[in-house]
Amino acid sequence: PSTGIVLSDVENNTTLLSAGFTKIGHISMDMTTNWTAMPSSPLAPRSANIAIFTGNDIIIWGGVNNSSSTYYGDGAKFNPNTGNWSAISTIGAPTARAGATAILDAPNNRIIVWGGYSSTATALNSGSIYNYNSNTWTAISSGLPNTPSPRYGHTAIWTGSQMIVWGGFNWTTPLSDGGSFNPVANTWTTLPSSILTQRFSHTAEWTGTEMVIWGGENGNLLDDGARYNPSGGGAWTALSTSVLAPRKWHRSINTGTDMIIWGGNGANPGHNDGAKYNYTSNTWTLLSSPPVATVGRWYHHLVYTGNSNKMIVYGGYDGSASLLDGAIYDIPSNTWTTMNPVNAPSKRELGLNTTCIWANSKFYVWGGGSRPPVAALNDGAQYSLTLPYSIPIFLYKKN
Repeated sequence: PSTGIVLSDVENNTTLLSAGFTKIGHISMDMTTNWTAMPSSPLAPRSANIAIFTGNDIIIWGGVNNSSSTYYGDGAKFNPNTGNWSAISTIGAPTARAGATAILDAPNNRIIVWGGYSSTATALNSGSIYNYNSNTWTAISSGLPNTPSPRYGHTAIWTGSQMIVWGGFNWTTPLSDGGSFNPVANTWTTLPSSILTQRFSHTAEWTGTEMVIWGGENGNLLDDGARYNPSGGGAWTALSTSVLAPRKWHRSINTGTDMIIWGGNGANPGHNDGAKYNYTSNTWTLLSSPPVATVGRWYHHLVYTGNSNKMIVYGGYDGSASLLDGAIYDIPSNTWTTMNPVNAPSKRELGLNTTCIWANSKFYVWGGGSRPPVAALNDGAQYSLTLPYSIPIFLYKKN
């Protein structure tokens, strides 16, 4: 009725506005469960998309629905403060694809998207630069001199001025080459030959001066790695011998002083161990064992929480089904805590590429896929490490 009040978890609720309501303010609601559902998104269900947190918005782009073999070239941004989703421009965006890499250049308000695949046996070596302030795309041609060959399963890191791409797979051959892209000059430079064998499904982190690569596969599972320094002629240096068994589809985080690796394929139901590699000492240290309920897995997520200095392990695949559980590793104390399962989103995995992001001091999960059976998703939830916490609820009055 007229003057009636409706509560919304979205600030700009177009459904209410079109039904004759007016937003009159907001209140804060204390939540007593760690998990809270995200508002519905405008995107079709998908996996293998890119996801970046800009500091204001979570931006999702591209991906594939494996059930229908539909590839996407669209995207949307989600604002954690307002609960609003909004579509982003597709003009000048990369062609529809999955498995692309994306890096954030925050000082210049841009995301660089590159590579991936557009169908079975079709790898790509093109991309675009997205300016999220102006909502505009600038294409990166695949015809530039020294452009790396088409690939997916590669890694990309940001040095502060250049994007370095290395390794990957072209549907036929694992790769051991790479290139450095300068977005200001719009040029590629070929990397010096690596001391590593060709590989894909590895991980890479940036120390502030060097790119650190570890693991992956090339027909065999690998447990070695190397550091690449783009300054001083581009030297490659082998890492010390790892304490971990060979693996692929593991995940890594960068704490600023260490690269931490956890999980991966190479055992059944998967590895449930990890180690940290210290950049300064060139040494490895095993992590303590996770809670008993945290089974081995691959296609999972690792997220670093920043100031609270924790690592979140979430979801994945154990060889028979997707998973919906997770655990939190406290890095200073070398201890684990099981994530609260109440109101958790449905099972999902990174092999079908769930979006997991640490944003505004919360852990966000969106989209991805689950099996069995294979199904793409477009829902999500947020997880707070502390309780209670407040979320904004917006008040609408019927005119």
